[in-house]
Amino acid sequence: MSDGVTAWIVLVSVGGVSGSFFTDQRPLPLLFNTTGTENTAVGTAALEFNETGSNNTAVGAFALFSNTEGDTNTASGEFALYFNTTGGGNTATGYNALYCNTTGAFNTATGLLAL
Repeated sequence: MSDGVTAWIVLVSVGGVSGSFFTDQRPLPLLFNTTGTENTAVGTAALEFNETGSNNTAVGAFALFSNTEGDTNTASGEFALYFNTTGGGNTATGYNALYCNTTGAFNTATGLLAL
């Protein structure tokens, strides 16, 4: 865009099909999604490495960034659940909430740097 503003579109995967629309060189949400379904990603590189995980919601830059197979996670906040790969049923709200969780399941963290 000529005014230097970056446009974003919410990306949702349904039935293994991901949509994408971007206007710059930022990492795309759901970039590597293959068969994961019912995922929602909003923010730079949210759910970036998700492949087969389903029913996840990531809101914030790099939220659920490393998730590959984890299902039914909710991450709200920059870097929330950043290192999660296969853990499922987690809820992280806040900057860096559950940042180092990789395989843990059914955790809840609320607040700045929680857990």
